[in-house]
Amino acid sequence: MKILFLADVYGPAGVKAVQETLPGWKKKYSPDFTIVNAENSASDGVNATPETLTALREAGAEAFTLGDHFLYRKFKPLASFPIVRPSNLETEDGVGSNVFETVTGKKVLVAVLMGKFAMKPGATNYFQAADDLLRKHGSEKPDAVFIEFHAGATSEEQAMGFYLDGKVSVVVGTHTHVPTADTRILPKGTAFQSDVGMCGALNSVIGATVESSLNFLRKELGEDVGKARPEAPNQGPYVCDAVLIETDGPTKAKSIKRLTSRP
Repeated sequence: MKILFLADVYGPAGVKAVQETLPGWKKKYSPDFTIVNAENSASDGVNATPETLTALREAGAEAFTLGDHFLYRKFKPLASFPIVRPSNLETEDGVGSNVFETVTGKKVLVAVLMGKFAMKPGATNYFQAADDLLRKHGSEKPDAVFIEFHAGATSEEQAMGFYLDGKVSVVVGTHTHVPTADTRILPKGTAFQSDVGMCGALNSVIGATVESSLNFLRKELGEDVGKARPEAPNQGPYVCDAVLIETDGPTKAKSIKRLTSRP
């Protein structure tokens, strides 16, 4: 099975990047299933909205994932979409894992785990949560198992990769919005990359406008700079970061390839 995953979509620029890029990738690579992290896709860069999810779905997304920004907006408006939020959060909103069926009748388990470093408190032990979700869905016998680890430290992401090596098809990281160069098949067969990157404005600071990001950081350092909140840009040039994985059953992968539309 071929799975295409697009990393954190940031603001209006991110939505436009997906609209410009995803249809061509789907035509070129013919993935069996396409997953998009939409947790920054709202116009202010915080979580998703029904409008942004609809636009991403029309562009070719078949399932969505959320990260820590799930905690900053009401989930109910998104509940009707095929969406997965971090599974190691103690909440009754949404689901942390789900088995989706592809158009060819194959089943793929999609789950999100959230790290602890530099994250809002609330996430439980992600190793235990990983074991729990695999036990929970074992009887459903998915053809592929895709795990997204939304974390702020590559050490956490690499540790999770090795912990799940040989237990799932794919472990890929998100959250930093900067793609890493450690794309590979781990020793026991699991496809891995610490962080896939983002979809958004190329000339930005992890997706936010340069000016607003500089002001935010300067205020954090004690400077009096007035308004200081990262803002989502609405202009190009755009970039999309993704990975294309060919799985080999629920515990292994044949290949993983980095994709990018960076100019």
